[in-house]
Amino acid sequence: MKSAAYHKLWAKIHQQAREEHLPLRVMFELTYRCNFNCRHCYVPKSWRRRKELNTAGVYDIIRQLKDAGCFYLGFTGGEIFLRRDIWRILGFCKRQGMQIILYTNGSLIDGQAAKRIADIGVNKVDITLPGISEKVFDGVTGLKGSRQAVFSAIDSLRKHKVGLGFKTCQLKANQGEIRAIEHFCASINCGHRLDDSTSPRIDQLMIDRAKPTKAFICGGGITQCAITPAGRVKLCPLVEWPKIKISRDNSFNQIWKRLPQMIKDGECYKFCPAGLGRLTEERCVIQ
Repeated sequence: MKSAAYHKLWAKIHQQAREEHLPLRVMFELTYRCNFNCRHCYVPKSWRRRKELNTAGVYDIIRQLKDAGCFYLGFTGGEIFLRRDIWRILGFCKRQGMQIILYTNGSLIDGQAAKRIADIGVNKVDITLPGISEKVFDGVTGLKGSRQAVFSAIDSLRKHKVGLGFKTCQLKANQGEIRAIEHFCASINCGHRLDDSTSPRIDQLMIDRAKPTKAFICGGGITQCAITPAGRVKLCPLVEWPKIKISRDNSFNQIWKRLPQMIKDGECYKFCPAGLGRLTEERCVIQ
């Protein structure tokens, strides 16, 4: 059997997905509900009451994603562990042969949950770290005790050898702790992504619109997309156009095949933070 460097294999897979127009990576927003109240969150608080697919509906979409060629499936929110059926969903997804990444704040993962994540075979848990100190961490999340809960979850996940990744959105509140966050991640041999700009809240993208630009290329609608809690297809979590409902008469595959033309028409750039020029925290609409 021939062997190849991981980055070369990764590049080859992505190139093939682009050439064959396969939805290689999909972000599934299972819920907009969240137990944190981060002021910089791009999801409006009012959306936390929005309709969500039931378990059977989630299963149906996962099957359609598999049939369409999806291999990497990320579950995000909101906070995914607020869904009571999360364990059934993860187990079902893994049985479809998909690679699973969980995007979570980590606060609801205790020792038992960490073991279940390991037993299911989740490939990676991606946790947001808004700070190191309790004052900064809890101040950003708006929830007292959140720092203790998240770092306890990290300890439990490491104990069960679950793959971890971390990300941080740089804010005024945590700018003095960025180096400490990076040092912590390096100390446990885990990757860290720093986002040094803030995207506008997704229901406010048209308020401060600059002239759209096409000076970048992303995989939205080409090798990746997102699905809302109600089962609507989007180009990515940050873009609210197009948003097309998956149904019996309009399958995921049918929608997926139409996306390239929609992108070619250029309408998505009117809503895209990358096309608009990403906003600073001060200009971001915060609820």
